[in-house]
Amino acid sequence: MSENLGLIEVKQNQKLNEIEVYDNAIRIKAQNFLKYLHKQPDKKDVRVNKMAGSSRYLPISFLEMQLDELTFGLWETKNFTYMTIANEIVGSIELRYFHPTFKEWLTRTGAGAVPIQMKSKEKGGTGDVTDVKNKYINALVKDFPHLKAECFRNACISLGKSFGRDLNREFEDYYDPLIKPDEEKEINTAIKNVIAELDKYEGTDRDELKRQCAEKAAKQEFTVDFANEILRKIGL
Repeated sequence: MSENLGLIEVKQNQKLNEIEVYDNAIRIKAQNFLKYLHKQPDKKDVRVNKMAGSSRYLPISFLEMQLDELTFGLWETKNFTYMTIANEIVGSIELRYFHPTFKEWLTRTGAGAVPIQMKSKEKGGTGDVTDVKNKYINALVKDFPHLKAECFRNACISLGKSFGRDLNREFEDYYDPLIKPDEEKEINTAIKNVIAELDKYEGTDRDELKRQCAEKAAKQEFTVDFANEILRKIGL
């Protein structure tokens, strides 16, 4: 994953002086993707669950459609697991989606729990929540799919605000892009200039300078000042 996040890609079996420096656009595209993930959901799409303290949520259908639009349909759920604890079923599920910029599958894990509907003493039950005889007939026909839906919703929330991440939080943070709009053009220009000049440079220290560029880029520390420093070293 770290190789994709940097500006440098070292192709297998290539020598150091054949390092291919990527345009900074890859990072900017990743930022734009995150900006989309952290957009506030439209108020008309938010629902209120009066049975759960008037908590707010986004419907499953909305979350599924968001994933379809975001990943062009390249998403799936895997490894749904569950177990029973007293009168509740708890579970987890893996949500996998294909990142459109880094071209990799990423995974988010969601967890949830729902109660199994049981008869109270007043309605003929024994009062023992672990006694399966108290379970309403066919209760799990509704409760089990509900568990899977809650696990899925929980996984989606981790993607960002547009999936309902902060709907019920008292305090929330906001995404602050690392590369500011005014810096994007400067960094892109600086990188292109250094690439062009190093390709023409015939000094004995060319490979070492390329190594320094690769190291800075891999750490996401390739700045305009660093580019100017390299240019000065080669006499420009």
